[in-house]
Amino acid sequence: MPTNNAPAKSVADQITPLTNTRRSRITAIDSFRGIALIAMASYHFAWDLEFFGYIDPGTTGAGLWKLYARMIASSFLFLAGFSLVLGHYPTLRARSFAIRFTKIAGAALVITTATWFAFPQSFIFFGILHSIAAASLVGLLFLRLPVIITLLAAIAAFLAPLYLRSSLFDLPALWWVGLSETLPRSNDYVPLLPWLAPFLAGIAAARIALSRQWLNRAVTGEGPPPKWKGALMTAGRHSLAVYLLHQPLLIGLVYLFSLGFPAAKPDPVALRGAECVAMCRQQDSERFCAAFCDCTLNKMLEEKLFTAWNAGEIDGTKDDRIAQNRRTVHNRFTRNGRSRCKGPAMNAYRAKPLNFPWPPLLYGAAILIALALGRLHPIGVVHSNGWAPWIAGSSFIVLAVSLDLWAVKTLIDRKTTVLPHRGSSHLVTCGPFRLTRNPIYLGYTFVMVGLGLIMLNPWFFIMAIVATTITTSFAVRYEELHLHSRFGFEFERYCRKTSRWL
Repeated sequence: MPTNNAPAKSVADQITPLTNTRRSRITAIDSFRGIALIAMASYHFAWDLEFFGYIDPGTTGAGLWKLYARMIASSFLFLAGFSLVLGHYPTLRARSFAIRFTKIAGAALVITTATWFAFPQSFIFFGILHSIAAASLVGLLFLRLPVIITLLAAIAAFLAPLYLRSSLFDLPALWWVGLSETLPRSNDYVPLLPWLAPFLAGIAAARIALSRQWLNRAVTGEGPPPKWKGALMTAGRHSLAVYLLHQPLLIGLVYLFSLGFPAAKPDPVALRGAECVAMCRQQDSERFCAAFCDCTLNKMLEEKLFTAWNAGEIDGTKDDRIAQNRRTVHNRFTRNGRSRCKGPAMNAYRAKPLNFPWPPLLYGAAILIALALGRLHPIGVVHSNGWAPWIAGSSFIVLAVSLDLWAVKTLIDRKTTVLPHRGSSHLVTCGPFRLTRNPIYLGYTFVMVGLGLIMLNPWFFIMAIVATTITTSFAVRYEELHLHSRFGFEFERYCRKTSRWL
């Protein structure tokens, strides 16, 4: 029995027996991996049904099915990052890592080769296995770094595609990065960015769990698990083999079923329209994509290009006539805010961008969450007892208030609305709007940074990034569609001159 004079064990001493013992397994991790495999198989079965025409085209690429697929991919990457820590922290087992990496990279190559022959127009060149292999190499750099740095890197990876997309990454050799402006066509596209984020989050979660000894009770026990749990654990322990074998088996079963009970042949125009919308939805709104694709197909039918394109006689990515067709249709949606095609197009956003003024509430909620996390799970910071943090934080808050007041005054002087859920009557490009397209929201962000410095609470910095990301996705993008629909080319020119944030 230890006494008070016994030397305290370090965290590394406490976790080494768990992480470096090959026979000790975390049953919960195997079970979660088994659940993820079942979810993946269910999604792929739905994809197979769509491929053979039993469900509507585009079903698995939109709506809740699309969200479901992203959750499954995130869970695999999160568990891969978690497992990297369990196997190689605090000491990297180089031979074991090399063997595991070779297996994953080899399986990824098999997937690429097989899909190249099966689906040459949409083969998998950087799917989930490719992403796990690449993230594993990057993850080695974060194994021993402070958890807060890993979390900040995860947030940066998640945000990178929102702010760093460039035509420089449109080269096929750079598609794996995830920053290209034009998204490539693939049946499974999981680029390094933003998908490195859940992998790094898994590393951070495992480091926290090990430091707090949360996993000690999860090591394989002496008694046998229930049969259902044993099946999950077995699948989880052999996840790579299950991944490689399940889809050929599922698609083979659906194919055999289709021989006896074939699905009704879909209308080729409707099929191509659904494919167009699914691809367009990766970058634009559903309403815009539905109208845009409808106009594109109608023009192709008018010019008698559709039949040859649908039969594969014309390469849609290289044919100049189809490229000119798409440019012509796109210009109809971006000139003067009006579409000369039938359909809702972007005119749905002309009246107002939002139904409710979400941004102030989002930032307010972020501040409350940062305060709560700072009290429940404080993050220690190294600081002096001087006035520097207080002065810096106060400066940020003064700058934020000044920026917001300047922006509000500019909007009022130009006789347009200040509220984010009301329609704009004028495009304002002067005052603080010369520096940033969203000075008011930028001011909200500066307030959170200032509070974090004054209170020495890093949670404010993390929640500021979260609030900015959510505001961009659920407010800024819709406001931009509203301004685009009302002011057309004038707004496009403003966007080219002025950045969204800084």
